[in-house]
Amino acid sequence: MEVDCGTDGVGVVDITYGVTSKQVMVARNATSRSVGAIEKFSNNYGATDDGVDATLTVSTRPTTGTCQTSLTDYNSGDILAEKETAGKAEFTVLVPSD
Repeated sequence: MEVDCGTDGVGVVDITYGVTSKQVMVARNATSRSVGAIEKFSNNYGATDDGVDATLTVSTRPTTGTCQTSLTDYNSGDILAEKETAGKAEFTVLVPSD
């Protein structure tokens, strides 16, 4: 999955995978970067080893400009879902166990 808010956008990304969660700010401007924002968020999520299916939820909330959020199948390279918006984007997918 990947979130990019372009050269002048700022967004908050919430990721929940199974029982873990993470929040990051995505922005390229110097002010946002000085308080911990990252230029682009990219991470891979896959099947767990415990045999239990996991739910992945990605929510992007731009505060300035627009953000593009995309979920890609790592094995095939196919884009599963993609949205560019100045409003909230949310995707929820089931990641089956191996």
